[in-house]
Amino acid sequence: EMLRTHLSNLQKAGAAPATVATDKRLRGWDGWTPESIELHLQTRFKQLEITTELELWTEGFRTVEDIHSIMHISKKPPKAKLMATYYQKLTKIFWVSENYLF
Repeated sequence: EMLRTHLSNLQKAGAAPATVATDKRLRGWDGWTPESIELHLQTRFKQLEITTELELWTEGFRTVEDIHSIMHISKKPPKAKLMATYYQKLTKIFWVSENYLF
């Protein structure tokens, strides 16, 4: 939940115009760089891997939603290996939830 809160705050700060209050609150943050997006994705993919291992399907679905929102921030698509893992875990989550439409 803490990671989700941090992501939400960063998305709000990225969309808001630069103000003094925002600069003080997010000191040292340069915005969404390709490196920061890659690190966020790596963290979320590790979280997704663990949630599926522990069979925490609700948290896994939330993590998939977070990954999807991070991918929309980036201008270039993630690496093919990450996308393969993403779709593999997404398929497993939908299969367990008996949502066969996707």
